[in-house]
Amino acid sequence: MPAKPPLFRPILSRLHRTSGGIVAAALCIAMASGCTGGLPGIGGGGGAQAMAEAPAITFADAADLVLMSPVIVDITVVRATTIDRDQAPGLRPDSARLLVNASVNTLLRGAQGIPGEAQFLVDLPANAKGRAPKIKGQRFFVFARPVAQQPGVLQLVQADSLIGFSAVNDSLIRAATKEAVAINTPPTITGVGQAFHFPGTIAGEGETQIFLETMGGAPVSINVASRSGQPPLWNVSLGEVVSTQARVPNRDSLLWFRLACGALPSRLPVESLASRTQAANVKADADYQYVLQALGACPRTRGLPR
Repeated sequence: MPAKPPLFRPILSRLHRTSGGIVAAALCIAMASGCTGGLPGIGGGGGAQAMAEAPAITFADAADLVLMSPVIVDITVVRATTIDRDQAPGLRPDSARLLVNASVNTLLRGAQGIPGEAQFLVDLPANAKGRAPKIKGQRFFVFARPVAQQPGVLQLVQADSLIGFSAVNDSLIRAATKEAVAINTPPTITGVGQAFHFPGTIAGEGETQIFLETMGGAPVSINVASRSGQPPLWNVSLGEVVSTQARVPNRDSLLWFRLACGALPSRLPVESLASRTQAANVKADADYQYVLQALGACPRTRGLPR
């Protein structure tokens, strides 16, 4: 195996040999858990043209990755060196393992900062000849963790947490990152607390309040107001007091993601129904389902986060 360029030594110096070859855990230091997987959308053509159009992700894809990644970097690949298969434990037969050296265009997230160059290992789908795609000069978003005592060395949060750059992907990732790091970022919703419906004095009128459970206990509630002959009006409040200024969350926002893509069940749990009458409980559940329909589906191209 030819000598590696000096810029790769911080990672390779962490590898050590035993009588059985390179220890798997040593190589995995800069990869996602499992040391397997590939990147959807990176074909086996092996040329730069195959990478020209990065597949578009969805806001849910972006939010999944942003929320699990302490480091998010916009990079351009300077050099990608293929790791010999016998030194790549756990590598799938249809994939190739690359040691990537990249220039940092922008650090989108990272409390400790990052040098102007970054290094990481990644598994990519191989072409028909078993060779890695040529990604030199290509631009990506990297979702990773820093490696202790190794400035600029990154560990991908998932085996496929390398997203090709495009205008759409850039917009979604930056929007999700901006909301995720904001002081007033919406909390993670873990379930439904109590739900109440209060009938009005006129038939067909009333108000439903649904209190959600969150990680850390921050208050979140859904409020639905019914008026005779009109569609229900609903909003979401973030605070102890139900606000009349609360609004419907914008689609492709982090609050929408927390509601539409989180842990909310399709029906109100029986233990959550806290109205005085069965009829009011039925109405509360109907209003809850109305809100879920209004939120809409949560499309993902990458499946649920692992």
